[in-house]
Amino acid sequence: MPSPVTGSPLPAPTPDEIRRLLFDAVSAGDESRLEALCHEHRDVILAHNTDWLEVPDAFRSNPEAYAWYHDGLRAIARYCSDSIDRKGALPPLDAAAAGHSHA
Repeated sequence: MPSPVTGSPLPAPTPDEIRRLLFDAVSAGDESRLEALCHEHRDVILAHNTDWLEVPDAFRSNPEAYAWYHDGLRAIARYCSDSIDRKGALPPLDAAAAGHSHA
C-alpha cells in the first residue's frame, strides 16, 4: 500500500509489529480484523510463531501480564490455525504456548 503522503510503498511491518496487531485484534474481540491479519501475514506468522513463544521482558515480572500474553498467544494460534492453516502448521505454537510455563 502506498503512503498517502509520498506515494511510495510503505515498509512491511516487522514480525513484532504483526504480533502486536494480532494481539490488538484479540484484545478488541475483532474477529474480522484477526482473520484479515492471519491471511495477510500468513508467511510471517508461520515463520515467526515459535519466536513469539518467548514472553517479552515487559510481561515477565507481572503475573497478570504474563497470563494475558499467554492467553492471547493461544487465542491467536487457535484462530489462525482454524482460519488459514487447516493442514496443521500452527498447532506447535498453540501446543507450546499451552505448555510454556512462567519461569
